[in-house]
Amino acid sequence: MADVILSRDGKPWPPGVERLPLDGFDMMGFHRETKALHWDGVPVITKHELGQREYFLAALAAWGTAGAALIAALAFAFQVYAQWSAVTPPA
Repeated sequence: MADVILSRDGKPWPPGVERLPLDGFDMMGFHRETKALHWDGVPVITKHELGQREYFLAALAAWGTAGAALIAALAFAFQVYAQWSAVTPPA
């Protein structure tokens, strides 16, 4: 049975996460000007850029959300107007 590694607050680490031995830390570096992390002289990639498909889906979701909000606002405004006109007597 493998040892369960606990975090500082007592929660167990996710499966597959292992401790790094201290003798491996001499391979890690940090560039002070660019604040980039390096492993054995090679920059560690810590970002992910979206592709065209992801940008399209994100734009589609954003426009759909904005459209749904606009329709909901219009429906609310019409409902408020209908209630107001039913209560207010004609002049």
